[in-house]
Amino acid sequence: MKLKVVILLILALFITACEDDSPLEAEEHFEAVGLRLYTSGILVAEIYKGITTDTLEVHEGETSDHYDIKFLDEDKNELNPPSDENMRFEGVIADTMVATVWQHPGEEGGFEFHIVGKEEGETFIEIFVNHNDHPDYRSGNIPVKVEHEHGGTNEHFEAIGMLFYQEGNQVASILRGVSSDSLVAPLNELSDHFEVKFYDEYEDIIEPPASDEVTLDWSIADTSMVEVWQHPGEEGGYEFHLRGKKSGETTIEFKVNHEGHADFTSGDVKIVVQ
Repeated sequence: MKLKVVILLILALFITACEDDSPLEAEEHFEAVGLRLYTSGILVAEIYKGITTDTLEVHEGETSDHYDIKFLDEDKNELNPPSDENMRFEGVIADTMVATVWQHPGEEGGFEFHIVGKEEGETFIEIFVNHNDHPDYRSGNIPVKVEHEHGGTNEHFEAIGMLFYQEGNQVASILRGVSSDSLVAPLNELSDHFEVKFYDEYEDIIEPPASDEVTLDWSIADTSMVEVWQHPGEEGGYEFHLRGKKSGETTIEFKVNHEGHADFTSGDVKIVVQ
């Protein structure tokens, strides 16, 4: 009889140990009650427990700057997006005739995205964190407004400097021809993408020109050392990558071209290939 009791106790302990060693669903579940959207490090929208007073705006026929997502806990502390590859971003637009979500090829499901304005109007985007076959988080509706571009394309673009960003962080700038810091190009690899903003005459930061007729161009002092690459279909836009060809330093000068002439010329910005 004592032997049976001992065996039963051992079995009970074994079953309990197995239960303790199993993965806990709660640990894998992504907990958030809100989010913030940033572009080039600037907060553009917040939604908390499904409530927002913000609107995402994009011009008709254009693609927005990329949005970075930070999530919020109950106390509005920011949380980084989940790193688990089984937890993926999804952005659902209510009216896809007005706007759609776009992500760079190979980055689908990551926590950066763009909105493409298709026709003038208003709609909503709802953001999900999908975990396997169910959502761990859904944001609620964030308004999206698509507008016609106003102002003629014959307007001269005025700027006195440029700023360069990676992942929302400023990495370099040039103001009135005087540059600070350097652009870094990895050897034999593409860099993370750079985004460009400009300084106006008051040294306030302004967005790139929206017109397709006003494009970004550049001149590299030593093209055997580094090259600029842009995604197909985005040539002349205000995002780019650098690819280093050999170690060393060179310079790059940027221009904003409009109707055959340069509205703005940056001056030389140093590039370090390493």
